Amino acid sequence: MRALALDRAAGKAAGDRKLTFEIEDAHGNKVFRKTAQTDGFGIASAEFVLADEVNLGTYHLRALMGESESPSNTAEIAFHVERYALPKFKVAVELTQKDGEPSGHYRPGDHVTGMVRANYFFGKPVADAQIAVKATSMDVTVFEAATATGKTDSDGVYHFDLKLPNYFAGHPLNRGSARALIEASVKDSAEHSETHGEPITISESPFADHRRA
Repeated sequence: MRALALDRAAGKAAGDRKLTFEIEDAHGNKVFRKTAQTDGFGIASAEFVLADEVNLGTYHLRALMGESESPSNTAEIAFHVERYALPKFKVAVELTQKDGEPSGHYRPGDHVTGMVRANYFFGKPVADAQIAVKATSMDVTVFEAATATGKTDSDGVYHFDLKLPNYFAGHPLNRGSARALIEASVKDSAEHSETHGEPITISESPFADHRRA
């Protein structure tokens, strides 16, 4: 893993700063934590080795600037840990743009809209496939915030509209914001499934800037 820290006010790399990497498994357990120092180019890195027996599912990787208990800034991505199977097709989740830019920031009660594209690797669309789209977040445990199901069209596309709940438990490390994952699972006529997810941020403040550098 590698993080690039930028001082936006000064317009340059944030060098010689403390940066902590954390990883949570699919059950919310902290399985990795390492404090590093950014170099002159604002870059810090770390390596995490999975054990032979682990909890499968969606993991969350966070980078925390400054003191990990009260970081000055954070960034987060989600990744999947699962048994390897040769993929049959690719799934992409595209969130509806706001002001010409991909949206990743929402308020409680908002509608998260977008589309899912599914294509076999030889180019043919995965048409008339079963699809489930869900928004999951973490409170005490992982919970489903919204779901939608349907089928892809002849172009392998499915349009979704998820209504977020009116309340999310904010995380103090994220300045009171909550994190969620928009995840799409597609099953073709041969009963083969592929899944892909995109993380979003949910905050009461419409002015919060949670874009990743």
